[in-house]
Amino acid sequence: MAEIVKVSSGLSERRLRRAQSQIVGLAVGVSEYPSTTGFSRLSVCAQDATSVREAFLDVPQLNADPTRLWSLTEKSANKPTRNNMVGHLRRLAQFATEEDRIIFYYSGHGVKIDDQLYLVPTDAYASDEPDALLSIERVKEILEKSEARQKLIVLDCCYSGPDTSAFKTVPVDISNQ
Repeated sequence: MAEIVKVSSGLSERRLRRAQSQIVGLAVGVSEYPSTTGFSRLSVCAQDATSVREAFLDVPQLNADPTRLWSLTEKSANKPTRNNMVGHLRRLAQFATEEDRIIFYYSGHGVKIDDQLYLVPTDAYASDEPDALLSIERVKEILEKSEARQKLIVLDCCYSGPDTSAFKTVPVDISNQ
């Protein structure tokens, strides 16, 4: 009887994988920034991106494809520069099939300029220059070109330096925690 359970369990796992399709993804974590930008160091972002990628690999029910699951951190071979982020997003969109699910995870600083949200890559040279940053609109534009049936963007952003003019008191600096 135990053998029958194993066989049926294996069949249902295969059916589940086929129904869910595969996850392809990119996890980006940026902890270090040039001092000229004014962005402070964030202690756990690179570690968070690595942990997210590993979680997808460690949980078989998520059905992640290890050959199409990348991470960019300061400790990886490919640093989370603007060009590397755009290049990997394009690769992610290109290699995903219509049966796949895309996940893009970003942990790091974010900034808002003229009602546009931006991600801050490790090679940003200014905090107020859109060309030095990566807009969320650009991320969405790249991923929309993919045939993947589902696309998910997860942002774990620290917005240091928010507009505090409407507050009665100055908010506590939480960006360094």
